[in-house]
Amino acid sequence: MKYGYARISDKSQQIATQVEQLNKYGCDAIIEEQINGKAKEKKLYELIKTMKKGDMLVATRVDRLGRSTLQLLKMIDELEKRGIGIVILDVGMDTSTPVGKALLAMLSAFAQMEYENNKIKQKNGIDAARRRGVHLGKKGNFNKTQLEEAIRLYQETELSLTQIENLTSVSRATLYRHMQMRGIEKNRMPVVEQHNRR
Repeated sequence: MKYGYARISDKSQQIATQVEQLNKYGCDAIIEEQINGKAKEKKLYELIKTMKKGDMLVATRVDRLGRSTLQLLKMIDELEKRGIGIVILDVGMDTSTPVGKALLAMLSAFAQMEYENNKIKQKNGIDAARRRGVHLGKKGNFNKTQLEEAIRLYQETELSLTQIENLTSVSRATLYRHMQMRGIEKNRMPVVEQHNRR
C-alpha cells in the first residue's frame, strides 16, 4: 500500500499542492499534518508504526520527512529493515530501485558532512562562550551575563536550543520568556537537535 505524507509548518502555507502530487503518484491514503516549531511529526510516526512489509511511504520533498539528513536516514534505515520503501518525488528517489539506493548513498555522505559541521559549530560556540567568561554549569544556575549570551547565541548562531542550554545554563523556557518580554521574535529557522551518530 502507498501512503502519502504531506506536511506544512504554519497556517500560511498551502498543503493542497503536496496532496495533489501525492494523489497523482497514486497514493492509496494521504496523511496531512501541520507542525509548528520543534514539535514532533506525531501523525508521521503513528503512520510508520502501522506500516507493514511491502508498503511504501511517499513524500513530495526530502524536508517533508525529516528536518535534517541524519533524521531522514535514520527513518529510512528503520523502514528498510522492516521491508518498507520510501519515495521522495522531487529528487526521484525510490529506495526499492538501484538508482534510489545510489541517491541514498549520496544522502549518507551529506549526512556525515552535516554531522561533522555541526560538531565544529558546537565546539566553536563553546570556545566563544568560554572566551566571554560564560559559566558552563548546570541548567537553572545562570546570571545576567549568561542570559544575554543565550539570547545572542539564539539570534546570531545556528546552535540548537539544547546546545545553547548546555553552554549558558539558561533553559529554553527562560530564554523564550525573556525574549518575549523584550519583544524579540522567535523567527529563526528550526535547528534539529544533534545526538550521537545514529
